[in-house]
Amino acid sequence: MMKRLWALLLVLSMLLTALPVASAEEAEAEAPTSVDCCYCTTRVKDTKGLHRPDFTGKLIEVTPQRVEDTFRYLDEFYVEKHPEAALEIYHGTQKDQEVLLTLAQIITKDCKTPKEMADAISDWVYNNIVYDVQTSAYPSDTFYRREGNCLSYALLIQNLLRMLGIPAVVGDGWRGNMETNTVDLFNMDGHAWCFVLLDGQWVLYDPLWLAEGTTDRDYMARWIYFDTVEFVTPAYDEDNLPPEAYDKAKIYYVNGRVVSYANDFPEGFGTTTNFINNMVVGFVSCQDEHDTGISDGWNYLDPDKDQSKMVRGEIYGGGWISYGDYYTGRQVVMAHTYANGMILDGEVKELDGVEYWIGGVYSYIVTAAKEDYFISDGCVTLPVGYSGPFLWLSWGEQAYEGCTLTFTAISPEIATIDAQGNITAHSEGYASFRVELVREEDNALMSMEYMRCIISNEKRIPDYTDHGEQKPEEPEAPAFGDVVANSWYEDSVNFMVQKGLMNGVGNGRFNPSGNVTRAMLVTILYRAEGEPSVAGMKNPFVDVPKTWYTNAVIWAADQGIVNGVSHDRFNPDGNITREQIATILYRYDYDATGTDTLPPFADSDQISTYALRPMNWAISVGLINGVGGGRLAPKNTATRAQIATILARYLQNP
Repeated sequence: MMKRLWALLLVLSMLLTALPVASAEEAEAEAPTSVDCCYCTTRVKDTKGLHRPDFTGKLIEVTPQRVEDTFRYLDEFYVEKHPEAALEIYHGTQKDQEVLLTLAQIITKDCKTPKEMADAISDWVYNNIVYDVQTSAYPSDTFYRREGNCLSYALLIQNLLRMLGIPAVVGDGWRGNMETNTVDLFNMDGHAWCFVLLDGQWVLYDPLWLAEGTTDRDYMARWIYFDTVEFVTPAYDEDNLPPEAYDKAKIYYVNGRVVSYANDFPEGFGTTTNFINNMVVGFVSCQDEHDTGISDGWNYLDPDKDQSKMVRGEIYGGGWISYGDYYTGRQVVMAHTYANGMILDGEVKELDGVEYWIGGVYSYIVTAAKEDYFISDGCVTLPVGYSGPFLWLSWGEQAYEGCTLTFTAISPEIATIDAQGNITAHSEGYASFRVELVREEDNALMSMEYMRCIISNEKRIPDYTDHGEQKPEEPEAPAFGDVVANSWYEDSVNFMVQKGLMNGVGNGRFNPSGNVTRAMLVTILYRAEGEPSVAGMKNPFVDVPKTWYTNAVIWAADQGIVNGVSHDRFNPDGNITREQIATILYRYDYDATGTDTLPPFADSDQISTYALRPMNWAISVGLINGVGGGRLAPKNTATRAQIATILARYLQNP
């Protein structure tokens, strides 16, 4: 099975800001200063409190405390205070949930313990979901489409386990070598994973990087910066929390309360939203003026909740809320929050026998029949040709007195709407409708909202097949007569050959001391990427004919991994030196960073200027070592054994 190897490479493409590159004879460009991670796109403004690093030293100095804070929060919040929060199912329609429950039962039918169930589900997700960053993270979408990113993996695992009554919680942060990385977190891989409560302890499951779950906190501290647990950052530095220290979209767990420091909280009131993957998640803070008795902000629908005990800046959690008084019909919108303050978004939920589609802090009554629609990408989705009702505004009845509603289709080529709010779907696409509430006596516009849906012919037919079972076993690496048993390079050669990335030279030989040309190295990386199509890409080199390495060179040039030895020459037959392999991998790895200092080798002054940062990076992450005698030999030609070892180290380790 090749997928785990490819996943290690493909996860790099989550970074939305690419690393500029140059040719081997040119100076390396600076690494980007900021990227979006796949789960949360906020940037910390200040480094005070909360164990946040100042980005000038090794992150390993702070990550152990972040790990401890996170596990302390998991125990306090999801075990002691809100055990129901780690079991609640909130994604998809009732039918979606029934389908996922069936999937969970099929996957775990031979399992006897919760640990076996968690292992089986993580393995199924790894084997059956194709990694793709440009896709939805909603569990039902991930299952039906069999594709997803790291958040998709984590949410699907979470939902399947919760279906079986096993507590599971999604976490997010950054992935990288915390012992060697000295730049800010946003140059690292944004990532997500799933915490699972098994036999009284939390186990981290991450099928992109781990073969099975782990409780090894030393490993976590070395490779992961823990940021949030379901969008909330645990914090136990309680003495230094000035509001200006944090980005406006951050929510924290402090002193046993979920608190926002946005919009001058806790001094004032209001809301804050956070764009997270496909979703816009809103957080609503305490807005009631308790001293005056005025209650015209967000309120719990549950009359038993005593809002007077909330502190300013505290996040509403655990129930339905409404702007205005729901029970007297004054509300204009409703939302549903979870115990941690996260607002349901892009999902359906039932209240008083009525089904609502909730889009963050706005909700609409679903009027389409359950068999006619499904939720995809967080939106109500209807088929082409559908004609009838679909959504209705959840304003209170008093809002309509003396007023007229008008509906306007923003994209009539996709779907039209009549005066009663019924739509007709014409073609696939994203349909949007403007709804205006106009007072009849003076034609004044009282309110305007937008209702949206997706028109699609996507077929939602459950496929419970485990495609992983149909994959052929990996072939054994062939034995080469010239590969010395138990040598420093034997395992690496076997790994590269077994993965189909390198081959022997014939007659049962690998030729470990032979050279590797520039064309050969680029071809190896091209194979590691799955040999993507080069359609539409141009061959910029006059010395690259149509041959076995042509597509690989075109791809590498298009990706900026190589630019050639001149503006139109690649020199495919030139041998790769040790500093050149470091430089090419440095470009290939988008989050690689290095320094301009000379590494501690006697011949470090022989490193070319363009290769200084790449060599420092390659040494710091353990890809390249000295050749003995205190020498690095940067300009020595790299042998096939050395290339196999360097690439195997790179591909096998995060």
